Amino acid sequence: MISELNNWQKNKIIHKSKITAFDFLLENHLIKHIDMDYYYAVPDIENQFYKVKCESMNMPDDVEAVVKNFIRKLNTYNELKDCCESLVGKIAELRGVRIKDVREEFELPE
Repeated sequence: MISELNNWQKNKIIHKSKITAFDFLLENHLIKHIDMDYYYAVPDIENQFYKVKCESMNMPDDVEAVVKNFIRKLNTYNELKDCCESLVGKIAELRGVRIKDVREEFELPE
C-alpha cells in the first residue's frame, strides 16, 4: 500500500493517534468510529481513498478515456502539421526559394 494509508489489512482496528490522514478519512466517511478513539476502515478503503482523492483534485476517473482523447488530439495535431509542412513546401516551390526561407518569413520553428 501507499504510505498515505495505514495497513488496514494487518490491523483491522486502529487507534486515532496511529491513523495516517485521519481528518481526511473521517471527513470522507472512509473510517468508522468503534469505541473511544478506535476506528475501522470501510471495505475496499484503498480504492475508495484514491477515488475520493482524485475527485478532490479534479482528476478524471476514466484514465483510458483520457488517453484515447489525448491520442485523438495528437493525431489531429500531426495531420494539421503535415498539411502546414506541405503548404510551406508548395510556397517555396512556387517562389523558387528554399523551404528554410519560407519558414523564416512566416517565423515558423524548424
